[in-house]
This record gives sequence, C-alpha cells and structure tokens, in this order.
Amino acid sequence: MANHGTENSEQKPELSPQESAEVDAVFERFEKNERARKIKVFLLALAVVAAGAAVFLTSVVFRENRLTANIDMEAIDTEAAAKTNDPQCRDMIAQVDDLSARFFKLEPQLEEHLLGDDPEKIKALRDEIARIQQRIDEINEYSLKANLRFETSRTELDEWFDYVALEFTFVDRLGREQLELLNKAEAAQNEADAGVEGEPKPDADVEGVVVAEGKKKRNKKEAPKKTPLERKQAALVALHDSFQNFRIWHTAAAHPCGGAEEGETGWVPAEKDAK
Repeated sequence: MANHGTENSEQKPELSPQESAEVDAVFERFEKNERARKIKVFLLALAVVAAGAAVFLTSVVFRENRLTANIDMEAIDTEAAAKTNDPQCRDMIAQVDDLSARFFKLEPQLEEHLLGDDPEKIKALRDEIARIQQRIDEINEYSLKANLRFETSRTELDEWFDYVALEFTFVDRLGREQLELLNKAEAAQNEADAGVEGEPKPDADVEGVVVAEGKKKRNKKEAPKKTPLERKQAALVALHDSFQNFRIWHTAAAHPCGGAEEGETGWVPAEKDAK
C-alpha cells in the first residue's frame, strides 16, 4: 500500500488539452522570435561586412586613382618642362623676378622721399634708380639669347623692357627736378640772409597779345599740367603693374619659353635639382 502510494505521488500531473495547446503556442512563439533574432543578427553582420568591403574597395580605388593622377601630372609636368626648358629664357625670367623684388622693396621709399625735402635721400634714391636702369639694360641685352616659344613673345618682351625703362626715366626726372627746386630754394634763402636783392623783373607784356611785325597773335591756352605728385603716382603705379604683368606673362598656361637647343643642358625646376 505504501509503495503504491509513493508511485502515485511521483507521477506528473497530466495537462489538459487546452493547457497543452497554450504551452505549444508559447514554445512556437519563442522559436519564431529566436529565429527572427538570429536572422536580424545575421543580416546586421552581413551589412557590416558589406560596408567594410565597400570602404576597403573605395580606398583602394581612390589610392590607385590618386597614384595614377600623380603619375599623369608628373608626366605632364615633365613634358611641359621639356618644351619650355631653354636655360637662357628661364634665367632671364629669374633675373627680372629678382629685379621686381628689388623694385617692390624700393617702392615705399620712392613714395615717401622722392618729392621730400631731404636732398641726401633723394640722391640715394636716384643712385638706386640708376643701378636698376643699368640692370634693365643688361637683362634686356641678355634676353636676346633666349629661345622664346611664340613669335609674339619677342615683341611683348621688347615692349615690356622699353616701357619699364621709360617709366624709370620719368621717376628719375622727378627726383632731379625736386633737387633743382631744393637748390633754388636754398640759394634764395642764402641771398635773403645775405641781404642781396634780386634783379628787377622786366615789365610784363600785355596778356594774350604779342606784337611782331605789325601782327597781333593771341597766346594759346595750355592744358593744365599734372603736378609732380600726380606724375610720381602715375609712374609708380605703371611700374608696379608692369612687374606684376611680367609675372603673369611667364606663369600663364602657355609659357613663353621655348625648348633647349640640341646638345644644350636644359633648365630643370629647383625641386628636381635638390633630389
């Protein structure tokens, strides 16, 4: 009896059909959710792998394109340099660039002292202008050896040298005239200090009428002259623009220099010299 009672107590209770269906439904939902979670994890991992592969491929393609572009640009630069590597032309350009820097350094001093009241500073400026004019003549003569790429380049270069030389002549003339004014003012002051009276001025003629051989002739009205300050500003602006235009002339896409002569050592960029 006791054993029989024990066996009955260890037996699991049986579920009713309704409870069994509910348990099956719970397990089924759990299995669906688990499958859905695994699918999501798989898809997410697949997306991460695909994104990584895309980034890798993009970087490889970009690096190859960049390398190819660099190689192409180097080839283009080398080819362009070979067509414009005349050493005399390149050296002439370097000399003008040095002269340009020299003028830009002098320009503020010309602006401030050329029409000033210090004769020594004006003389120093005129001396520097004379040295620059000498360099212009030397570079101009040297430029005749340059092999230029285009037929118009020689005309443009000659006109540039002539124009710059003329403007420096105007600047020097202003300095000379200013010194003459200062000298006259000093002489007049010395005479005044010494008590010397100036010579009497002749009587002025009737304004606008000149009598010669019984004929009357009216004086022509002259156009108003520019002041020394206006002339100085015009000359300095012209020189500044001229040196800027020269830089544009030799840095444009169509370089004015031609190729080196056969058997002649061609010009190479400074970066390649250092390698």
